Amino acid sequence: MALKLGISGNRNINGLEKEKLFANIEKSIRNVLKRNNTNQFIGYTPLATGADTIFAEVVRNVFNMPLQIVMPFPLSEYEKDFSEVEKKVLNSFIESFPTFEITSNSIPKDNIERSEAYFKVGKYLVDNCEAMIFVWDENKPSGKGGTADVISYYYEKKNQNSLEFIALNKQKEDAFNTDIQNEFIQSNRKAIKRRNNYKLVWRIAILLGWLAVVFFAINTAFDTRLKPVICLILVCLEFLFVFLVFILITRAKANNYHGQYLKERSRAETFRILKCYYHANVEIKVSELTSIKNKELLNLIKDINKQIKESKYNSKWYSNYSIKILIEEQIKYHKDKIKQCGNKFHWFERINLIIALLFLINLVAHLSNSMLHYFYKSHLELYSHEVIIFLKYILTCLLCSH
Repeated sequence: MALKLGISGNRNINGLEKEKLFANIEKSIRNVLKRNNTNQFIGYTPLATGADTIFAEVVRNVFNMPLQIVMPFPLSEYEKDFSEVEKKVLNSFIESFPTFEITSNSIPKDNIERSEAYFKVGKYLVDNCEAMIFVWDENKPSGKGGTADVISYYYEKKNQNSLEFIALNKQKEDAFNTDIQNEFIQSNRKAIKRRNNYKLVWRIAILLGWLAVVFFAINTAFDTRLKPVICLILVCLEFLFVFLVFILITRAKANNYHGQYLKERSRAETFRILKCYYHANVEIKVSELTSIKNKELLNLIKDINKQIKESKYNSKWYSNYSIKILIEEQIKYHKDKIKQCGNKFHWFERINLIIALLFLINLVAHLSNSMLHYFYKSHLELYSHEVIIFLKYILTCLLCSH
């Protein structure tokens, strides 16, 4: 059977974006068909101006597939929401595909009922289609039944793997959303920079520490075989590397790289949560500590709460969607971290086992050599005494660092 593929998208698409959107919808349809291993589908669309109509053009003109038109109320009433030019486009599709669905036969009495009827169409598409394409600017819903509501309903009812999302450029900027997002981006960048500085300092410090131990081990194990000038150079290098490690750690503590990283990371996550609460229309409560210590954040939260109270439309579907997306992002982040750390620790454990085994072999060899010397007064050695001493220092250092 042919796949049922629906569309929900913004109505206001500017001229420059129409051509780009046409190509993106074609690409999304191909993605859906590939995932479902089919080349047969029926395009479900309300044929509203904008994304719905462009989707219909792609389905008919590019894929030569049928359309199932779904209307919120009878055609005579539906046409009132179209300009004369838009009405001609609507009627041309109806002539080509005269069989259509009407989700409500009653005529809406006011804008509230009209919006409810549009939302009912969106629900119908989600409930009856195996896959959906959403074209959305990611702004908060300005009224019931828009793309924000439909995609929120979809996330509540369906498997997200059957969704194709096309992001639109925002024609109408949400100043608060932009400010919060910019603050998050800045804090996130600073946090990454601080984290990288912190990691770099400790990596260099550990490397220099290893080099100091290597030179110390060479000097201690082979001092009788090395020229005095070589021993002096090795001692100087040991001192230099230890001194550099001391400077690096002192500088890292003075600049508080780790503390600054945690501070910026916490700040970035605060703005991520603020954005979620703003979109979900959930009033934000401020702690007494924040009220005293962070006046800038306090003022921003007051402005957000004011916008939430003055909001003309509060969608339970979109509120749930906003919170769900935040939770899913956090879960994905921590899963990726656990997976990443898990792989690292897996290799660290293997390396540690190899180092520990070598350390034990070296220790047994040292013990055996000592017993040969003591009990048999023999000069036989399993392997060179100098090598044993050298490996004792190196392997002990590696075990401690891991």
